[in-house]
Amino acid sequence: SDGNYIATIRITSGARTAILTSEDKTVIDGMQFDMVGAGNYASNAIKIDNSGSPSGLIVKNCVIHNTMHNSSGNTFYGIDLSTSGSTYRCEVYNNVIDGYYTDAGDGAGIRVNYATVDIFNNTVFDCQVNIERSNGTAVARNNLSMDSVGSDFSGTFSGATNKNISSDTTAPG
Repeated sequence: SDGNYIATIRITSGARTAILTSEDKTVIDGMQFDMVGAGNYASNAIKIDNSGSPSGLIVKNCVIHNTMHNSSGNTFYGIDLSTSGSTYRCEVYNNVIDGYYTDAGDGAGIRVNYATVDIFNNTVFDCQVNIERSNGTAVARNNLSMDSVGSDFSGTFSGATNKNISSDTTAPG
C-alpha cells in the first residue's frame, strides 16, 4: 500500500456525499475518491456542512475524480465549503480534482459559498467551474485550473490572491 486510503463511491439513488462534516479541527488528508454511478443525483466528495461555525478544517493531499454526469440540473462538487457560520475557516491545498460537471451546466471542483477559505497549490480540471467563489472570502494562491467546461475560476477573490494559472482568462491575481 502507498499509505493512502481509496474510497470508491457508487451512487445508485438519492443525493450522496462521501464525507460530510461540521466538526472543528477536522483534517481530511490523503484520501482518494472515485465517484461513480448513474442516475440524476447530486453528489459531493467532501462537504463542510452549514450547521454551526466550524473552524480549523483542512482538506489536503486528496485526489477526487468524478465520472457521473447527468442532465437533471443536480449539482456535483468535489469540495463544497458551504457553511454560513461567520467564524468558519478552512484550508484547501495540494489536491487534484476533476470531472465535476453536469449536462445541465452545474458543478465545481472547489466551491466556496460562505466561509473564509485559503485555497492553494491545487490542480483542478474538467469541471463546469474549476474553482468557484459564490460568497464568503476566498484567497486563491498558486492554483492550476485548466480546461473547464465553463470557466476555470468564477467569482471575486480576496486581494491577497495571486500566482494562479488558468487555460482561459479567468485566473485571479
